Amino acid sequence: MKKPILVVMAAGMGSRYGGLKQIDPVGKNGEIIMDFSVFDAAQAGFSKVIFIIKEQLFEDFKEVIGDRVSKYVQVEYVFQKLDDLPEGFTVPEGREKPWGTGHAVLAARDHIDAPFVVINADDFYGRGAIDAIAAALPELSEGQVLECAEAAVKEGKTTPPKHYTEDTLLSAMETAGKEDMPEEAERKGLGTPATRAAIIEKLVSTGFVERKRAKKAVSLVPAHTGVSLITVLPEQLQSPLLTAEWEYRLQQVERGELSPDEFMTGIAEMLTELVKTYQVISGAEVLFPSGREIIGKCPRCGSDVTESKKGFFCEKNDCRFGLWRDNRFFAAKHVALTKKVAAALLADGRVKLTGLYSEKTGGTYDATAVLEDTGESVRFRLEFDKGART
Repeated sequence: MKKPILVVMAAGMGSRYGGLKQIDPVGKNGEIIMDFSVFDAAQAGFSKVIFIIKEQLFEDFKEVIGDRVSKYVQVEYVFQKLDDLPEGFTVPEGREKPWGTGHAVLAARDHIDAPFVVINADDFYGRGAIDAIAAALPELSEGQVLECAEAAVKEGKTTPPKHYTEDTLLSAMETAGKEDMPEEAERKGLGTPATRAAIIEKLVSTGFVERKRAKKAVSLVPAHTGVSLITVLPEQLQSPLLTAEWEYRLQQVERGELSPDEFMTGIAEMLTELVKTYQVISGAEVLFPSGREIIGKCPRCGSDVTESKKGFFCEKNDCRFGLWRDNRFFAAKHVALTKKVAAALLADGRVKLTGLYSEKTGGTYDATAVLEDTGESVRFRLEFDKGART
């Protein structure tokens, strides 16, 4: 079976957003929703992404979006043209815009040679949805003939779904996952009438959700950290079924059919298994930037080194490179390891220092501090103008 293809409908972006350049980023590093969808598809095993766009947007689209995602997945472009119709159909008088999904897929017919999925450019789906869709795709063999039962052209307008307000989100939480929960589940949905409002407030206060006022309504929209969390969170933890299962087991505890220790052991075993089987998403550091100021590149791995309260450390978790402010080498010479000094050491491997304290004479002197990284530890030595060392 050939690897699946992701077809992204982006031909309507210009009209919905007022121009390609005006697409709003949802990530702190300028990521748009499409970045997350394409990244998730690549992680799920999709071999190619086909962008269906307007021909007049090609250059801008390729520069702003296509060139970026082509670094980790094959990219092709298809132009959705008004007159590209099945045999026997003509463009109605006065029609200026192409049609919807069916017409877009028709435009990509010469590029699709494997099972495929069609998504909208401006909708967020999440890693779990992309994985589920990929798993559900049928196996197709080369040369297999499929018959089209019926085709029709229908004109209409699409509108994006409205953002949740607090009232509509409370209502949605009450029925979330209801159709998938067992009949014997005592409580369905997310939370209780007494806790749902507090859950929303917690999401806002922790930065996962933001309140945005538009005219008279206040909408709840996902923040960058909220979108990122859902992207990396295992599907099992996102499902309301987990809530139903825990509720059922708590009822067993209440009836004396299950001990509290057994309940907690079950949760511990589930978490242990999740940690063992979880696959770290490549590029997760982009989804969860530290927000700290970058002062240079790590000499050990090339990642960003950022400033924190205790010093300057590599952002890559398993690197462990760092320059501590509380450093005995600099402290003995009565000189602070400042941001400026650290930046120079990272850029050039050395920095000129003045007014260094001498323990022998009690006076001061000037020298160049040289950074030596062994791969396991960081050391410093001094060089003098005449080449002498200490």
